[in-house]
Amino acid sequence: MTIVEGELNQLKQHRIALIGCGPRGIHLIAEMTSNKERAKLVAIADPREDRWKPYRGLLGLPPSSCFGDYKDLLANYKELGVDAAVIATNVATHAEVASACIEAGIPIFLEKPIL
Repeated sequence: MTIVEGELNQLKQHRIALIGCGPRGIHLIAEMTSNKERAKLVAIADPREDRWKPYRGLLGLPPSSCFGDYKDLLANYKELGVDAAVIATNVATHAEVASACIEAGIPIFLEKPIL
């Protein structure tokens, strides 16, 4: 084992929230959590229930980790153990959602630029 491999094995698993459960968000979170030792999806939020409800079971999330409003997710992020958020919402909402996450102290991955 190399030093780098040893260091990687000691890194913690990141607990990620997905805000915006459209096709792009689901693709991003699937890629980010493909190595289960490195990252785990712990919460999702999307105002459209038809977007997040089908994934709840597939992603193994309890109902208490699924939100129709990102503000509710942020209000519960400490209890959920969220380390970071992936924001894949409509471009028009990026600034609002990103600002709220940053104010809460949550590191973000913003899927597209803020307009």
